[in-house]
Amino acid sequence: MNNEKKKKSTSFSSPPLRGSGRGYLLALWKRLKEVFFYLARVRTLGGLGSRPFKLLNTFLVQLGALRNHHKVLAFFALVFLIGGGFFLFSNTQSAFAEWWNDGWLYRKEIAITNSSTAQTNTQVKIISGTDLSALVTAGKLQSDLDDLRFTDINGNVVEYWIEDSTNTSVDVWGLLPSVPTSGTTVYMYYGNASAEAGKSTVGSSDYPGVSCQAILLSGVTIDGTYYIDPTAQETSDKFQAYCDLTNDDGGWTMIMKTQADTTTFHYDSGYWTSSNTYQADDVNTSVGDSKFSSFNTLQFSSLRGCVSSPDTNCLIREFDPAKDSALSLFSEAESSPCTCGNDGGTLTFSEGNPNAV
Repeated sequence: MNNEKKKKSTSFSSPPLRGSGRGYLLALWKRLKEVFFYLARVRTLGGLGSRPFKLLNTFLVQLGALRNHHKVLAFFALVFLIGGGFFLFSNTQSAFAEWWNDGWLYRKEIAITNSSTAQTNTQVKIISGTDLSALVTAGKLQSDLDDLRFTDINGNVVEYWIEDSTNTSVDVWGLLPSVPTSGTTVYMYYGNASAEAGKSTVGSSDYPGVSCQAILLSGVTIDGTYYIDPTAQETSDKFQAYCDLTNDDGGWTMIMKTQADTTTFHYDSGYWTSSNTYQADDVNTSVGDSKFSSFNTLQFSSLRGCVSSPDTNCLIREFDPAKDSALSLFSEAESSPCTCGNDGGTLTFSEGNPNAV
C-alpha cells in the first residue's frame, strides 16, 4: 500500500467586482467560471462544503446592480454554468471519495477483491501481515494503532477489530456493508495523534466473531456465550457458541458435549460423520448431550477434550495442517500420538468412529 494521500486545504478569495455595463457582465462571467473551477477543484480534493454556494449567493446579489437586459443575459449564463457544472459533478461523483474527517491527515486506498458472489454485511481481512512500522517511525501513525480508521467507498465508517497489532505485521478485519462481485475499495485513515482507539470487540449479534479465538484477540476475556460466524461471509448464518477464553491460553470454541450415561454419541453414532446437530440451543456448560453448528463449520488446529467440566482433566491434540472442521476430521481415518497431553496417550479415529485409547 504505497498510495498514501495527504489531506489538502482549499481556499477561494472573492474580490469585489468592478466596472459597469458590458465590462461588469464580462467580469461576472469570468468570476462564475472561476467558481466552477473551484467547485471542480475541491471536489477532486475531497470536501465540497458550503463556501461555493455562499459565493454564488453573493453573485446573485451583485446581479441586482445590472440593467434588465444584462440581468437576463447573466441569468442564462448562471443557469448554463450551474446546469453544466452539476451535470459534470453528477457524472463524476463516483470517481472521487471525499475526505472523511479533517482530523486525520493521511489515507491509503485498499482494494478488496471478491472471488465469490456479492456479499452484504460480510467480514473481510482488510490488511494482512502489513508492515506499518515505517508510518509509526515517521510519526504518522500512533504506535498502538489507536488512530486507525476505515471507511467504505461511500465514506461510511467501517467497524473493525485488530487480530495482530504488531507494527511490523498488522492484521485487521472489517465488517463491510457490501462487497459486489467486482470487489470494492476501503480507505485506511491515520495521522491523528490525539485520537482514541477506534477498534471494536467482536462476539455480539451485530458483529459476530469468526471464532472464539477471534473474540479473544479482539479484547474480550470473559468466558461465556457469544455469536460466531466461521464462514466470515454474510452474518445471517451466525450462531451462538460457548467460548472458553481463560483456560489453556483461551480462545476455545465448544463444538459438542456429552454425558457418560447416554449413548447419543456412542462410538458408532451417525452424529460423528453427519452434519446433523443435536440440542444445539443448549449452549452452556451444564451436563447434557449436544452437538453444535461449530462442529460442522469451524476450522481448527487444536482439539481439546475435557472430563467432568470444560476445564478439568483435559487432553489437547494439535493438528498441522489445520482441519477444516471436526466433521471432516471424524469423517477420515486418523491415528497419531498426542503432541500435547497429560498422559501421553494416543487419540485414534478409525473408519470415522472416535475411540480414545
